[in-house]
Amino acid sequence: MKKKMTCIVCLLVIVVVLVSLGIYFKPRKAEELSEEEHLSVLSKKIEYYYIDHIQDERVDYTDFELYPLYDNNDEFKYVLVEFKPKGYTYVYITDEWLYNTKRFPISTFDYLTCMYSVSSWWGESWKAGKFDDNGELEYTSEDYFESPFSVKDVLDEKKYLITIKQEYSGSYLIPSIMQDGKYVNLYSDELYYVEDGKSSSPQVNSGHIKFIGKPYFRMPRG
Repeated sequence: MKKKMTCIVCLLVIVVVLVSLGIYFKPRKAEELSEEEHLSVLSKKIEYYYIDHIQDERVDYTDFELYPLYDNNDEFKYVLVEFKPKGYTYVYITDEWLYNTKRFPISTFDYLTCMYSVSSWWGESWKAGKFDDNGELEYTSEDYFESPFSVKDVLDEKKYLITIKQEYSGSYLIPSIMQDGKYVNLYSDELYYVEDGKSSSPQVNSGHIKFIGKPYFRMPRG
């Protein structure tokens, strides 16, 4: 009888431990974290990699600021990173990749850096532009190494990365703000709206913001 009771207690202990582990290691989705939590996690990663452990001697970032960006559905999906003295990048919050060192899935989300931020030591760059009367794109500025939001002095406004479907396949992202119920393309200062994923008019896309779901573009651990 005593042996039987011992077995029952052991089984109960095992069940409690397994349930606790299941709760602890239950994968978390990106939507389960608030904006403040995402920005806090991302801030630590950027501080670790881009400020404290940068491996490129040509880069001398001294500080940075983070700004939430919203998508077509007004949902928080991206983060703008403004570096000092110059440089910027975008980060995409995606429900993939993140595992701890023992390979337990502690989360289904991770942070992807923009494609071009890992190919240029000052991150992305862009030019202001417009379409001429023949529909040809002409640039009206030199390269900027601060984001369009910073250059246009709209960092205090609500900021968007708007996805626009291309005519045949794929899509592209346009940094924008809202004005009079429409978006403003910060590459060209043109007003536009989006319906069924398509823009009301051709849009200047001089920043070529692109995210690729591969490990090389993951935000480094921090």
